[in-house]
Amino acid sequence: MQRVQLITDSGCDVLGGGFGGIDVRVIPFPYSLDGSERVDDPQYTPALDTFYEAIRRGARVTTSQVRVADCAQVFRNCANLNTPAVYITLSSGLSGTFEAALRARELVLAERPGAEIYVVDSLSAATGQALLVSEVARRLTDGCSAQQAAEWAEENRLRVQHLLTVDSLEHLVRGGRIPPTAAVAGSILDVKPIITLSAEGRLIPIRKTRGRTRALRAITELAGDALAGQHEPRLYIGHARCDGDALLLQRFIADVVSECRVTRTRIGLIIGAHTGPSAIMAAYWGHHRMN
Repeated sequence: MQRVQLITDSGCDVLGGGFGGIDVRVIPFPYSLDGSERVDDPQYTPALDTFYEAIRRGARVTTSQVRVADCAQVFRNCANLNTPAVYITLSSGLSGTFEAALRARELVLAERPGAEIYVVDSLSAATGQALLVSEVARRLTDGCSAQQAAEWAEENRLRVQHLLTVDSLEHLVRGGRIPPTAAVAGSILDVKPIITLSAEGRLIPIRKTRGRTRALRAITELAGDALAGQHEPRLYIGHARCDGDALLLQRFIADVVSECRVTRTRIGLIIGAHTGPSAIMAAYWGHHRMN
């Protein structure tokens, strides 16, 4: 079986136990913390709790897309080793990373026309992107070729469902995801939105609830309806810095779908910079997104 290099980026949640034992290369995003330019590399990135505490204290964070040169170097390394590469990027509806990866692929193919490089727009993010990457990793472990894995990811990416809620809307306002007036109304009325990703990989609100617990129960209701009829249902729960709420959501899910296998992870700083410390996301397999 030929080795395949599976690649993603730091828009994807990284599972604590890895991706099923397969080596997944994570291309880091550049970001800025209070004016200090950094790269989301594990060697230089602050611990997530430290990062989210800085946000709570009012630190300003901006993020940039993955750099073409960084992608090209990873692809070039794979080509030099004659190793096929499959890169599953953060949603093109949230970042220009997919386009950057395509440009990098063109550069490397001009140097090495025979290189086998596949770039897949996940149309997902964070916990949902991790769900897709982990399934592709499993298929590669089972013997899929790079082309087969990439084709499967493209055919099934819209089956990844996301349900996101946040305690405060201010970070989504800073990122331009919702208008400032909505944040003001939300804070006054204690409105907690339920947000999903559309078929274009963009954030869209689908429900409003009053209070945090009701938001978690709404996620449970929506996810539970989809999971109830599945064979070996699986759910990923990602949180920024609200472990207690993540545990509560896990208990709610267990009450309605007792056989569901739940994996908990942390929302990384690239997505967390735009959602804030209170973000909780549930990701699971469902029907293809149509909206």
